[in-house]
Amino acid sequence: MWIFSRHGFVDLVQHPHPDHADKLLVRAQVQEDMAAFVALLDEAAGQPHAVEQTYDGSLRFTTVATKETVAKVVSDLVANIDYTKFKQSAVHFDLGAKSSYVVWLGPNDLQVTKLLREP
Repeated sequence: MWIFSRHGFVDLVQHPHPDHADKLLVRAQVQEDMAAFVALLDEAAGQPHAVEQTYDGSLRFTTVATKETVAKVVSDLVANIDYTKFKQSAVHFDLGAKSSYVVWLGPNDLQVTKLLREP
């Protein structure tokens, strides 16, 4: 699940280990986005979440959180919406070594543009 918020962009997926069915991997490409979301996780759980930096995937920063904690954070984000339009012009994220994507949040639709990098 992709979450775009005032705190940035994060990706949520099931933890791959079968013993951790109650946990999610929270991933982000941008360190500041991860730091902002982890601060919310820490507050909701009452304990710190360690962030690991990876180099083998498209999303470079990862932490593990319980589904209950993530659900509380997302619920709080929804409960505290106080704007009539999401005015952030774009959320940038990198999905590979040769390209980047820009997600444009337009008034009527969501547009994803692939930007090719110079060699």
